[in-house]
Amino acid sequence: MTTPNPATLCPGCFKEAGGDTPCPHCGYDEQAPRPAKTLAPRTLLHGQFLVGRVLGRPGGFGITYLGWDLGLHRRVAIKEYFPRDIAGRETDRTTVTPDSTDDAPNFQHGLEQFQTEARTLARLDHPNIVRIHQVLAAHGTAYLVMEYYPGLTLAEHLERQSGGRLPEATALALMQQILDGLRAVHAEGLLHRDIKPQNIYLAATRGGNARPVLIDFGAARQVAGERSRSLSVLLTPGYAPLEQYSRRGKQGPWTDVYAVAAVLYRMLTGLTPPDAHDRNEGEPLPPAARFGISAPVSAALERALVMAAGERTQGVAALQQALVGTAGKVVVEKGPGPTAPLPAPPRPGGRTGGSPPPPRQGGKTGRSPPPSGGPGPWPWVVGGVLGLAGIAAAVFVASRDPGPVAPIPAPVAAAPSPGPSALAPTPPAPVVPKPAAPNPPARLAFEPEMVHIPAGSFLMGSPAGEAESLEWEGPQHQVQVPAFEVGKYEVTFDQWDACVSAGGCTHQPEDQGWGHGTRPVINVSWDDAQQYVGWLSRTTGKMYRLPTEAEWEYAARAGTSTAFNTGDCIKTNQANYNGTFDYDDCGAKTGVYVSRTQPVGSYPANRWGLYDMHGNAEEWVQDCYHYSYTSAPKDGSAWLDGCGTIGLPVQRGASWLTTPRDLRSAVRNRAVTGSRSYDLGFRVARTPTP
Repeated sequence: MTTPNPATLCPGCFKEAGGDTPCPHCGYDEQAPRPAKTLAPRTLLHGQFLVGRVLGRPGGFGITYLGWDLGLHRRVAIKEYFPRDIAGRETDRTTVTPDSTDDAPNFQHGLEQFQTEARTLARLDHPNIVRIHQVLAAHGTAYLVMEYYPGLTLAEHLERQSGGRLPEATALALMQQILDGLRAVHAEGLLHRDIKPQNIYLAATRGGNARPVLIDFGAARQVAGERSRSLSVLLTPGYAPLEQYSRRGKQGPWTDVYAVAAVLYRMLTGLTPPDAHDRNEGEPLPPAARFGISAPVSAALERALVMAAGERTQGVAALQQALVGTAGKVVVEKGPGPTAPLPAPPRPGGRTGGSPPPPRQGGKTGRSPPPSGGPGPWPWVVGGVLGLAGIAAAVFVASRDPGPVAPIPAPVAAAPSPGPSALAPTPPAPVVPKPAAPNPPARLAFEPEMVHIPAGSFLMGSPAGEAESLEWEGPQHQVQVPAFEVGKYEVTFDQWDACVSAGGCTHQPEDQGWGHGTRPVINVSWDDAQQYVGWLSRTTGKMYRLPTEAEWEYAARAGTSTAFNTGDCIKTNQANYNGTFDYDDCGAKTGVYVSRTQPVGSYPANRWGLYDMHGNAEEWVQDCYHYSYTSAPKDGSAWLDGCGTIGLPVQRGASWLTTPRDLRSAVRNRAVTGSRSYDLGFRVARTPTP
């Protein structure tokens, strides 16, 4: 076997290039400018390791290079400790030194932490943890020599997938093995603290498979975050929990649990969760079930992504068990994790600023109070890790059976309670005439019953003084709505089944074991709803469609301007929602939570004769989602411009699993067009014929 000549190896791939540039194998141009402050290609470390090109983007506290082991003739990955905010290179462009004498203690402490953690990881002998070959001290800093795997990051892989997401089985198989490696790391008292798709590397194996590798060390980030001026580099928005935003935030396994659950959410839905600060200020996290994910997995993610650290899934093993879900239940390890600082209560008479949204994720939303106190005396070295996991051959998918629920109480007639807890509905504005039903054409047996809604104008969105209102419900604006017709009830399973039987609808949605009949159809996507209205239009000769967002809110309000069409409060005898939560201390917390849909018409109609405009099943509308009503149409039409390539249709009305705040007439949600969920259905609309 011929010994490679280091002088003619390409630093971009370490294949024999014969001195040619660009490299005939990988196209690397040795003469091209290299990233600032990086080592020059062919720098020799300890007489054994040849430095090549930079792998990925240089991080805030380290730079990773492709390397060549001159002794073993193999490629390696070399991580250099280089905290760029407090260090630079000498004039030799190799030696690393602190920028100032004030930075020297931080630099030295981070260097020691980097080496200590590397040696700890090197002792681990686990199939899901990468093997670390050596820790070197040179050029005033330290280097970590690791196994090198060809492949690409999970972030890059997701960008190549349809919708930016993976099938549930594939994502769970990947995640279970990532969790195996992370669990072993936690057993050594280490934390990663920066788990995200960019830090999961899908390494190609000789068998043509791939195994995910957690990359990038965070020990230096932790040290610099506690001892220096910079905090912004400590976290990645969307993947970092709230406790990472504070120097005093107590961190433990629960911190990595949040991040790894956020990664799984991204893999399954194609969306990065909202930044923790934004969630803390009211931005909702749509449950994964809305994107077609099984109910147990969605519930497991809900628990792992809880904002309060003490209420979150506490360890990796508990998350793994929840994802396996052999009994269809989510097992949450309630440990001694800290409770995140509680946000300030909502300001009276204003939009919510520091109040987090009540839980909207799939599954039960009631939780016991967080445990008191902080973490136990576990010897955490808070920092990053480098783990390795292989794709499992078996796929662990939780049972979709929601299990038994409490007996369902019979709804009673609506009657606002006396006093301020249930205000009488506001009389309709003069510009809104009372509906008058014209003589409709004959309705077929399977055809939804429609209600005529007269033309009129109304203020769309929530006013600034509405309790617990959210930014994306404004600005409030006047809309003139032409006359239209809308379904008296949500589309039922019976009506959907008629479409399936006739061949007009291809999807047969699950009923979660609750039954078909006159319950609202659920587990249907926006695309499915479009298929239904298309079939209904062809079959009846009438032009059915989904209501526009403006039409929906206009019809839901039915002339009122209060938070709900029942007034400024709502009760569980007026709508199907989670009554274990309150709204603005109005008395909406009744303790009643039926935890499933009810047959349409089980609760009182609004004053225009429409049922379940609050709760039961959330409803698709025609519009795509925008983050505010700035530039929204003022004529009641659907807002379709600016939807982008994917498009996120709006959902309205909330459902049986949501809290009373989300039942307000102005509340908006959204999901991708193919999303299906056990609390999501629709109702139809049509434009009256002249």
